[in-house]
Amino acid sequence: MAAATPNGIPASRPLASSVPIEAVLFDIDGTLCDSDPLHHIGYNNGVPIDEEFFINNIAGRSDVEAAQNLFPDWPLEKGLKFLEDKEAKYRSLAKERLEPVKGLAKVVQWVKDHGYKRAADSASGTRAGVAAGIPVVAVATRNPEKSLLDAGATLIIKDYEDPKLWSALEEIDREEAKLKKADA
Repeated sequence: MAAATPNGIPASRPLASSVPIEAVLFDIDGTLCDSDPLHHIGYNNGVPIDEEFFINNIAGRSDVEAAQNLFPDWPLEKGLKFLEDKEAKYRSLAKERLEPVKGLAKVVQWVKDHGYKRAADSASGTRAGVAAGIPVVAVATRNPEKSLLDAGATLIIKDYEDPKLWSALEEIDREEAKLKKADA
């Protein structure tokens, strides 16, 4: 039996153990693009916070959670209004500055070439995927590696050009080839 992570979730298993694969789900923020720096600019226009506070209290949280963390003494509606204004600032910045995570086009092409269904999700992907029993590849754009491990990520990569990812994808190809051969 695999050792457990600090949160009690069994330690990671190889991605190839999930063969056959039917779909790939991308969590948007931090996996398709690194939008946190632009969100951070939006917050700093109204509330003086540093990046550590942003990561620990805002990044990956719902608007309600973020508003409560930022403004514990404010009525919720006032905090949500601030976040709405911040979001307008973010969207303005995103049009000009948002870039895909390095190597994204290559991994999306790999997914397409294999005929997998694709979807994007904006929920907090690592915890949600692990809770659903899905192997999770976490992209360490903003989240500390330890927090991704604690959340139960199967594999943590720097970006989509990370050799660890491509080694795991090659292993998936080998396992799927074995399945096809056995079915023939």
